[in-house]
Amino acid sequence: MIAFLLRKLISDCHYLIALCLISGAAWGLDVSALQKRAQGGEVAAMVELAHAYENGAGAPKDDRLAVRWYYRAALKDNLTALDALAKMNEDGRGVPKSDLIAKKWRDRAIVLRAKQSQPAVNQPVVSQPAVNQPVAATKPASTHAKELPQAPVDAPKPAPVAALEAPRPIPPPAATPPAFNLRSVIAQAEAGNADAQYQYGKALEEGMNVAKSEARAAHWYFRSARQGFVPAQEALALLNEEGRGVPKNPSIAKLWRDRAAGVKARARGDDLNQIAALEPRARNGDAAAQLQLAQLYLDRNHAEGAIIFLRQAAGQNNPRAQYLLGSMLLDRMEYAGGVEWLERAARAGDADAQVALGTWHEAPQTGTANPDLAFEWYTKAAERGNAVAHNNLGAMRYDGRGGNTTGNTGTETPAPSSGGVSGFFSSIRNAASTVTTRRSGGKDLHAALKHYLIAAEAGLAEAQYNAALMLGQGLGVESDVPEAERNQAMVKWLSAAAAQGYARAQAQLARMYLEGDRVEKSPIEAARLFQLAAETDHPWAQFYWGRLLQTGTGVPRNLEEAGKWLERAAKGGVDLAAYEMAQIYENGLGRASDNSQAVAYYLRAAEAGNKLAAERLAKAYADAELGVERNLDESNKWVQRARR
Repeated sequence: MIAFLLRKLISDCHYLIALCLISGAAWGLDVSALQKRAQGGEVAAMVELAHAYENGAGAPKDDRLAVRWYYRAALKDNLTALDALAKMNEDGRGVPKSDLIAKKWRDRAIVLRAKQSQPAVNQPVVSQPAVNQPVAATKPASTHAKELPQAPVDAPKPAPVAALEAPRPIPPPAATPPAFNLRSVIAQAEAGNADAQYQYGKALEEGMNVAKSEARAAHWYFRSARQGFVPAQEALALLNEEGRGVPKNPSIAKLWRDRAAGVKARARGDDLNQIAALEPRARNGDAAAQLQLAQLYLDRNHAEGAIIFLRQAAGQNNPRAQYLLGSMLLDRMEYAGGVEWLERAARAGDADAQVALGTWHEAPQTGTANPDLAFEWYTKAAERGNAVAHNNLGAMRYDGRGGNTTGNTGTETPAPSSGGVSGFFSSIRNAASTVTTRRSGGKDLHAALKHYLIAAEAGLAEAQYNAALMLGQGLGVESDVPEAERNQAMVKWLSAAAAQGYARAQAQLARMYLEGDRVEKSPIEAARLFQLAAETDHPWAQFYWGRLLQTGTGVPRNLEEAGKWLERAAKGGVDLAAYEMAQIYENGLGRASDNSQAVAYYLRAAEAGNKLAAERLAKAYADAELGVERNLDESNKWVQRARR
């Protein structure tokens, strides 16, 4: 049976795996290294690979590989992956079209989001001076420190203070897919990067953030295709076939298709050799070979084939196979079997399994949450140096959840020094190196900060962000630490997280540069960071970036582009952005005046609690403006809403 399944899948499997290896040699992105990180369980790398393959951004466009990596990240409850898998199953991209499977992934995302929206028990309230009072955030089980309050950028009228959305839970760590930065792509394309040349060609073909030009697209596709970049070869073939941007020429189209097919054929041959070498070893009971073959099935998103080999390797007490098998069974809603295999892997010392169990006990799909057991498993993983576990322990210490059990104590392993701010960081590390892993519960901000800093120094962007927020508010810091030193540390960690592409850190740091808060004021740097965060779909960053474009702050004024970003922010739920869009349509700022659109956006903003929008609606209904009929009852309703 196993041999039959293997033969059935060989033709698909070998192409996908070998294509990853070829891509690393042909383009700027080191796909092989990124794949190793992803196979090692790093969710950020999984999502990055999936996004790259789905969009042809740094790797050849391949929906099947995109599904494979989104699938593995979705097993760890990554919302980006869950949403992407639902959409790809719905569209039939990379997998057979299946509304049923799409619904399964979408339902799982809904359940996860619902858990994240539940108020946390014993939610801390931080006392601060009136103006900078942090907004108490509603948080799920494993939560970060609160985010600092934000103010709208140069609003045309007095507006309510707006806060960036509350941070989301960590386990497992997630990364926003890399943003499309046109300026960076053009620079890389001109330097000869085949992937960037293809991306620039695609942007020109579709008119994405640049004037549409199929002729220029064909030029950049050609430069990329000459280097053997398969997506560019296929795109160039299509342009020649349809006569877009170049004279119609079926012969040249066939030439480029044949070249692309040749690369794929070589990839299939390479993978066939790999599978042929593994099969006899797996048949003879080699657990490592069984695990590798299971990975090949996962690469093709063939869960049943993967489970066959994982069961064999797990039965031989291979902890990694037990962890993967347990995760897959949980995904299939076989909760008892999934938890059992995770426990076996966790008891064998697999840190990822320990974190997965901690996550399960914090927010189980079935049964009652057990924060004490979650704390125990996170502690075991933290003792093995797992950064995610340290971050999650920091969240539990921040909230005062878990730890009310008895057990063996251990010593947490501190991260090595990375040359942090003098004095303060060394004292934190020294304290962290001696703190024992306590099984007694209770809120402990000092311990929370120490856990966050250990994970931050290990490079976990979310922990860097959390540590920065605590430092900025003086939470968990000794009273004798100078404020200037604390602020310097905050900027250090925000900058580190922002450099990794963490949108919340980019937005927070951008706001600080805009206002000169703890850093030297720099509208240009603020604009750069807001743009980066906006391009990764951070709604509040989109609002700020749109306002900067609208006012010409730190960037040339561009009303048309401003409208695009404000519209995206409004769709993301930012009421101030909806208000700005209403103003745009009412006054014809970069777009044609449209009273019906203006009223629609005023209604959206007012329903979300925006008082300025409510006031404008009240006046419109009182004076029959914006194309609405005079209606004093409706006007009075909005007057009352504005007074709340």
